[in-house]
Amino acid sequence: MFTLLAAIAFAQDPALTAEYRRLHEEASKLAGKNRWEGVERLYVQMVELGIDVTFDDHMLGAQAARDRGDTVEMLVRLDKAAIVEPLPEATQLSAHVRTEWSWVVLTTEPLTPTVLQQKGVMFAADERAAVEFAQAIVEETGEFTGWLPPSKYRFAGHPFEANGAEIEVNQNMSWGGKSLR
Repeated sequence: MFTLLAAIAFAQDPALTAEYRRLHEEASKLAGKNRWEGVERLYVQMVELGIDVTFDDHMLGAQAARDRGDTVEMLVRLDKAAIVEPLPEATQLSAHVRTEWSWVVLTTEPLTPTVLQQKGVMFAADERAAVEFAQAIVEETGEFTGWLPPSKYRFAGHPFEANGAEIEVNQNMSWGGKSLR
């Protein structure tokens, strides 16, 4: 609560301050009910106000992005939270994804909707959401650039393994990777 009050104290416009407070309270209530789509909408509105967003609100925004599987946006928001307050809550999750997951660039030429298949079972909800997010984009556009959790995959008929390495897969080649560690 202190970080919210500190951010609001810097706001020049009382109307913006009141709106930020309203959005913060509503986002907190929705987060308590695991209604992350609503939290996402409110987080975007808080950012658009132009007032310094608090650590807690960046963390709510990160959780909303994580819930829908948008790992890139989750990491952006965790980084913003860590700038406000470099607490382990933000930095540890960010470090885990950047070292254990793989940054992948998947493309078809010409861009053609295709399929990304993941082998095995994902038990963690954020991992399942990240794979489903990538699959939806690939099925619609034929490409995906972002983070995938450790697993074996098949993209446009080419197998690859996400294991902490940077990976590029194109329909005209198999896969290549270099370690991010």
